[in-house]
Amino acid sequence: MRWPLDRPVPCAFLFVPGNSLEKLYKSWQLGAGALIFDLEDSVPEFQKLQARKNVILALKTAPDRATPAFVRINDGSSAHWQEDISATIDKNLTGFFLPKCESREQASAAADIIEASEKNAGMAPGSISLVALIESARGLVEIPQIIDAADRLAGLALGGEDFCLNMGISRTAEGQELQYARSHLAIWARAKGCLAIDTIYANFHDRPGLMRESQIAKQLGFTGKLAIHPKQLDVIRDVFAPSKEELAEAKKVVEAFAAAQVKGSIVIAVDGKMIDRPVFERARRLLASAQRR
Repeated sequence: MRWPLDRPVPCAFLFVPGNSLEKLYKSWQLGAGALIFDLEDSVPEFQKLQARKNVILALKTAPDRATPAFVRINDGSSAHWQEDISATIDKNLTGFFLPKCESREQASAAADIIEASEKNAGMAPGSISLVALIESARGLVEIPQIIDAADRLAGLALGGEDFCLNMGISRTAEGQELQYARSHLAIWARAKGCLAIDTIYANFHDRPGLMRESQIAKQLGFTGKLAIHPKQLDVIRDVFAPSKEELAEAKKVVEAFAAAQVKGSIVIAVDGKMIDRPVFERARRLLASAQRR
């Protein structure tokens, strides 16, 4: 499945370490667009099994109308990833983040285990979505194959830190080193109707830096961004969610365009700006997106 059109599109995805049951419980109340209960990087090896138990408990005790919740499983080279999927399948789970995804085969294997786990849990096929984390050069060039590997693949996310490590380059505050990777991922996600989720911004004290990077990601076509700290949620939300001013302008454009069509015209001016069909369509989509949030 691709991301359903009738489901709100999350813009701020918050990682929550699976080895802290207290943080897992508290995360439901933080106002994130989506939660990612983490079993991978934030959990040391000796706590992997306990973290999985914590995540299972957090999912089973989720509040009513809970925030969409994902689980980032361990990568395919570990001894944990298959059990991470089969053990955490739950009616309160939205999907899985597949880390270090580099091939169609990896995505397909994960999708097969999800399908079997859904069946064992008595869930409808396709209930659980999959998001591929692209964290290497190979993963980036294999996106066309990865994205077609499974119908349940609903999004692509960029893992910028690991991508730079794989490329042998430094991660900078300006982010020019990720310009091509961001554009490539966002274009493919858009072409296939998937979510495009930007990488983390590591310095959670630097709000101006986070805002700047979020604005760049939004301009490139990303639908949201990963977060590592609750302090980052409001900045990401403010950037990706349309402002009152943007919504007011979009409403004005849609109304003016509709009125012009009645008169047989499709090119009009609003506040001194020429408005044609692409501008109208952007405004219409903005209003529709805001209604789903």
